Amino acid sequence: MNRMEASKNIGKIVSVDHGPAGKYAARLHDVTALPKKPWTGHIEILGVLEAPELDEKGTSLRPLMYEKNEKTDVPGRLIAPAGEHFNQSYSESYSSALKKMWDAAREQSLEAEQWMNSVHRELKQWRREDILEEQEYIYYVLRFKSKKMYLVDQRRGEEMLLEGCPFEFEVKKDQQWVRAVYAGRRSFRTTDEEILQAVEGTELRLAKDQFDPYQMLLRELDEASEKTLVHMLKQAGLTHDDCIYCHNSLLVQMLEHPGENDLNGVNFISFQDHTRQFMIQHHYRRKLHDDRADEVFDRFEITSDDGRRSISVYSSHAPA
Repeated sequence: MNRMEASKNIGKIVSVDHGPAGKYAARLHDVTALPKKPWTGHIEILGVLEAPELDEKGTSLRPLMYEKNEKTDVPGRLIAPAGEHFNQSYSESYSSALKKMWDAAREQSLEAEQWMNSVHRELKQWRREDILEEQEYIYYVLRFKSKKMYLVDQRRGEEMLLEGCPFEFEVKKDQQWVRAVYAGRRSFRTTDEEILQAVEGTELRLAKDQFDPYQMLLRELDEASEKTLVHMLKQAGLTHDDCIYCHNSLLVQMLEHPGENDLNGVNFISFQDHTRQFMIQHHYRRKLHDDRADEVFDRFEITSDDGRRSISVYSSHAPA
């Protein structure tokens, strides 16, 4: 605003915009407007309207420009009207500004993830997902805390307890990635039966498809049950690679009800080739036992978009 507008806003709330260093709420106490010189405003800082952005290195937020109730002079070009009221404390306003930044970043992250998933599905249809190989890994470093071992995501900093992880890892050994599973007692066993010791700072990576609901479902199927599914897909001219969506309710139940020994429900799995769409309804029942073999029942019903349907059933015992 110009010096005339500034004079009318004396005593009112204004914003002070420092761009990447943040935007602040202040009370305009006075205006200095010398002839032929830019005007300045004498302000008292009340709070934070927009948090500072990341610094040049992208590792931390830039520091706040002002402290609570700080009085200072600023160039008029930074000042703009900000409304009649500002009811938050300095701390509350800064927290709110950080929350807005967090929400915006999270929304962008979710949108980016959805976009990446769409691109991945399209590449998968065209059998070209191999070009994403390096992007298809999550990289971890091993850390010890309270006598336990954690996998720390090198990009996000998220932690995952190593003990009990069912995944097949790739462990960095002599600058090469070696496939291995966690064998307990702070060691990994490679596909060549070599034992690698788990030490602080060990680098590992996981193929992202191991977190894919469909791949996790396949790992939960008995070998005979998976063969039943594979045969059904082959009859329809499909493979596992044609899966474009999987609602894995079995996984959801196992996560939400750990220790539950009677699981049943339906998974919905979508497949697509270049010309057709398919839906598989997977009805399942699991009765888990400590003293004998588990009871497994799987019923797969596949329906194509032209109305063709077939059913295959696998049962380790007579279904209850």
